[in-house]
Amino acid sequence: MALERNLAKHESSSCTGAVGISCRVYASLGAGVDTALVFVHGFRGDQERTWRQFQSLLDQREEFASWDAYFVGYPSTREQIAATAYNLTRLIRYICPRPSSKIFERHITDATAQKTVQIRNYVTEYTRLILVGHSQGGAVIRKAVLEAAKEAIQAGTVETDPLCNAELVLFAPAIFGMFLSGWKGFAAATSAWKVVGPVLSGSPSYKELQPNSQFLIRLENETVQLASDNQGKVAALAARIAWAARDKIVEGGQRYQCDPEYVFLDEGHTSVCKPSYTGDDP
Repeated sequence: MALERNLAKHESSSCTGAVGISCRVYASLGAGVDTALVFVHGFRGDQERTWRQFQSLLDQREEFASWDAYFVGYPSTREQIAATAYNLTRLIRYICPRPSSKIFERHITDATAQKTVQIRNYVTEYTRLILVGHSQGGAVIRKAVLEAAKEAIQAGTVETDPLCNAELVLFAPAIFGMFLSGWKGFAAATSAWKVVGPVLSGSPSYKELQPNSQFLIRLENETVQLASDNQGKVAALAARIAWAARDKIVEGGQRYQCDPEYVFLDEGHTSVCKPSYTGDDP
């Protein structure tokens, strides 16, 4: 007799209350939800399309029955990475460890009126936070964690700070810089340079993501130093990294000294963060 699989569907809704950042939650309809999975896209990425197939995968794996997934959107080309990291931190503080019930409200409009439906009614308390970043999103996450860790160490609140205890999973992160030639080549191949060129030249985040920029050097040095000075105390200072073997956008094959070994996947820059799924074994 086949064993019954413990699957739970997820319903999506815009996060009410997020400030300076947009967010869509896929909330589990199962009982005992304890994990928040937060996705942060990259440079010129999209809140949901960057992660295409993750959304449907949530309903196809047993472990995801107890997970809520948050897909974050932000103006990746128009603001400094520190500003995005600040807004991401505010979002994390808003949802962890106990998200507001407003997050799980769904607004439905019919022919006569608008009504609010509660996706899930019980009080949620997350005991696990996973931050997933692609490209620029990796730098955003590392900056948010770094600043949160500094404050928590000084205040003595590391053990209870969700950001300090988060698990970091980064796909082709731009933490060692982006290739201008890669973006030019991409734009030329798609006849988009007239649009992309001015965006790149005027983007504060793109300038910060140039190889050996002061921002990237400080981010690495401060993260490594803080991890060294507080060994084993701030789990989120270490990140698991998957590089794309066919990447032409970011510099890969590296890690911070505090990170575990990285892996290479046989993918390109935009495909490395999209799961493949066949049958029961994605």
